[in-house]
Amino acid sequence: MRYLFAVVTTAVLLGCGGSAATVATSPPAKRAAPRAPVLVSGQRNGGALSATLDAVLVRADGWTRLDKRHGGAGRRYDDFRLRADAMRRLRAALARLPARPPRHAAATG
Repeated sequence: MRYLFAVVTTAVLLGCGGSAATVATSPPAKRAAPRAPVLVSGQRNGGALSATLDAVLVRADGWTRLDKRHGGAGRRYDDFRLRADAMRRLRAALARLPARPPRHAAATG
């Protein structure tokens, strides 16, 4: 599961650069068109030392929400749309993932 979050986060961050993503003018919830199905989502918990929960959700049409929660410090999220080349790389990376985690990964986790 760790590698899935790393793949998604990397793809999202590659798509977040100045010219790499188009900033949404309104959140996906306010769009007139129905929402596209979720392509992939993942989250990372900060653990015992830091009260953070980072989550990313990518829809099939490229709309993405990067959600950062920082315990008592508040919450911040960014809605944007991934460029077509970033979506192609994400879909290719997802296609390379095994259907199930390898057996040795479960033994070490």
